[in-house]
Amino acid sequence: AAFCPPSPRERAVATAAALAKTLHPHLETLTAPLLEVARAASSIFLCGSWKTGALLCAALLFMPRYFAFAVSACLLGSFIAKLLHLPAAMRRDGTLLYNVFLSALAVAWITRGSALSFSATWVMLGVVTVYTLLLSAALWHWFPLRAGLPPLSVAFVVAFGTLLTFFPHWAAATTLLDMGLPEEPALPFVVTAFLRSMGTILFLPNVWVGMAVTLAILVWSRVAMINAIAGYAGGILIVKLLEACGLHWLGWFAGHNYLLAGMALGAIYFVPSWSSLALAFVAGAVAALHVAAVQHFLRGSGWEYLPLPY
Repeated sequence: AAFCPPSPRERAVATAAALAKTLHPHLETLTAPLLEVARAASSIFLCGSWKTGALLCAALLFMPRYFAFAVSACLLGSFIAKLLHLPAAMRRDGTLLYNVFLSALAVAWITRGSALSFSATWVMLGVVTVYTLLLSAALWHWFPLRAGLPPLSVAFVVAFGTLLTFFPHWAAATTLLDMGLPEEPALPFVVTAFLRSMGTILFLPNVWVGMAVTLAILVWSRVAMINAIAGYAGGILIVKLLEACGLHWLGWFAGHNYLLAGMALGAIYFVPSWSSLALAFVAGAVAALHVAAVQHFLRGSGWEYLPLPY
């Protein structure tokens, strides 16, 4: 039979396949840190899906400053973790870096109201990143052994609480600044409050951001979202009851505690079922009581807005 030389298209396909095979290890090396960033973002909601994390990172683009700080801090944290030979599994699944992710958002938020120079701001980000990373690693070794519980966002709470203690004037100035977020649509008050609570977890209390976060969670698990709603409903019930009793507090502004508690107990630590849905509702209600207590005892310190109740 006569030899038929390959067509230009076939040669192009073969060349592309060979090039892809050659570049594949290099692409894995390049994308591995980005996957760690995405999983760190998703771990805020106790999820290890990089797709959900990527959507959450995309939601930060409503405030590009937040996106730059969070990604930079996670990349730095991942590099330092490798230098210190911290467990690779903790980096890959996001459990080591999601406190770093949140602390970076805290730095991005609080320094908006400061007069720090560009270079000084990034130095502060580096210091907070190292501090949060080491504290997170220490707590992940201590909490399961001593308390039998995961530390969750305790390292972030300590890091952000420290910033609020040292720089209360920056925090006060930041709260007065316009965030420059898109104008919110007209929605029922409860829906608006829920979506703002979703966005608050990323330091962006805005309906559009909340919709983006909600979409990211729905991509991962509809069951988790249902339990988040149940937890939020339980928390708001306590808010209304305490308001009816004459208590003046900021329960509506702490909704992220209710939905995170409901999601954790209703869909993560227990097998999802009707009983776990009821547990999510109770978890949100108990979180609301804790919010009232924290706001009473820590009023005026800034710590009352942290996710301590959760």
